[in-house]
Amino acid sequence: DTIKLLVANSRGDIEWQKDPDGDFGFILPKKVYGVGFGKSKILDPHNLILNKREFSNEIEKEREETKNYLRSIEDFDLKLLKYI
Repeated sequence: DTIKLLVANSRGDIEWQKDPDGDFGFILPKKVYGVGFGKSKILDPHNLILNKREFSNEIEKEREETKNYLRSIEDFDLKLLKYI
């Protein structure tokens, strides 16, 4: 399936959408032409998290890791951290 997704992406055969919940801050594939996933939501990262509590913890952990990385950049404006 990975190869099919790469080929579909290179051909422009993926219909993209913004993350509906805004939890991840990136776009997700809505439909992949030529690749059938049935009713599976395998392409939705929310389905990779077992429960809401674990999901919230993982998102917060990612935010903190991102903030820590940005703090390490010499000329980074720390005021921008509030937007993460």
